Amino acid sequence: SAASSAGNGVSGRRRRRIHEDGLKSVKHTVPIQDKGPTLATSYAGWHAKTVSHYRNRRCREWLSTFLPAMRWLPSYSWRSDSLKDLVAGLTVGVMIVPQSMSYAKLAGLPVEYGLYSAL
Repeated sequence: SAASSAGNGVSGRRRRRIHEDGLKSVKHTVPIQDKGPTLATSYAGWHAKTVSHYRNRRCREWLSTFLPAMRWLPSYSWRSDSLKDLVAGLTVGVMIVPQSMSYAKLAGLPVEYGLYSAL
């Protein structure tokens, strides 16, 4: 019984294991394993760590959180990369208009919806 297993220092639940022949059954105690921190304690630790991380930020760090371009814009090389980026942007813009109109037409929708979806 559970009282006898608690008296001998072994805690756990009783399980029944049936042997291959199906006739014998042996009872043994399976110890309950510790599952580690619960969801509440792990969330509390995560919350405290996150709050302290964001509380110590400067204005520039907050700005880069909401505008990721603020991270790479100061190191952008305008002379060598701006023309290449302009050509790439125009190429994508020129290609996306007929492509989005075609996909809308294939789907049986008015072509305007293709332009809306390209935005």
